[in-house]
Amino acid sequence: MIQKSGVHNEKQLAEFMEKEQAIREPYDFVQWRVYIFEDYSATESLFVFKIHHSVADGIAIILMNFNLQDKTNMNDVPKITVHISRLSKLLMYLILPLNILWCSFLTVVCLPKENNGIKNHKVVDKLTTVKNSAISPDIPVDLLKEKGKEMNGTINDVLMTVLSLSLKQYLLRHT
Repeated sequence: MIQKSGVHNEKQLAEFMEKEQAIREPYDFVQWRVYIFEDYSATESLFVFKIHHSVADGIAIILMNFNLQDKTNMNDVPKITVHISRLSKLLMYLILPLNILWCSFLTVVCLPKENNGIKNHKVVDKLTTVKNSAISPDIPVDLLKEKGKEMNGTINDVLMTVLSLSLKQYLLRHT
């Protein structure tokens, strides 16, 4: 866990998250980070968990949870750290650009033109490399449980429904 300070409201939190998610962790290092802002407010601390999407549902969550425990039994921790030799790392960094060029060639020259309704010139012209974050107001867990029961589903079903509808509204507004 990394102790941080300087975030005391949602605007500062969004700015921190925007900057942090643009930073790519080294390939041979764990693909998650945990940040603690103990001084978020006079009565609150803040816990920020950053994780790469490819491991978010797997072993990284297990390792993060082990880090939160007071007495971790290291024999229970999965051995997932990849040790890459310098030669392998060099080859990886040399081959990656070639692979990108090859995939680009296939996409531009060999594959048929994609007909994607979202990916039009109006939308693509607005795209930037700057990442954005959004923060929702707090939603009581009891309300999520209640809505899940109404749907004959779970909290996850409610959250996925809200997220998919939000994404749909965002995409329709920007097309």
